Amino acid sequence: MSQSSPANSDSCRKFLLLSGGTVASWLLGFPAVHTSAAQKETRLGIGIIGCGGIMHHHVKGLVGRNEDVEIPFLCDVDPGQINRIKGHVRQGFQKTPPMITGKY
Repeated sequence: MSQSSPANSDSCRKFLLLSGGTVASWLLGFPAVHTSAAQKETRLGIGIIGCGGIMHHHVKGLVGRNEDVEIPFLCDVDPGQINRIKGHVRQGFQKTPPMITGKY
């Protein structure tokens, strides 16, 4: 093992002092950002184009976790796919049913 030189030791101390101040100032500012973000409640509206297997899985997850999103539009050329997703969305997830279309 080698001992560190006094110059190396001083640079380490300076780094720790400077970085510690940066972390402390970041932590002091963080609660204010978190508090202001928590004050505003918004729902994200997403339109879905293509209601097949993968999207069906995603929508089931959003509804199952009761995510803070709304699905105002569904689009697919297959009405069966739209109806399958629409059934999940109606189950108390949002107030109004999504608008549907079969044209891209």
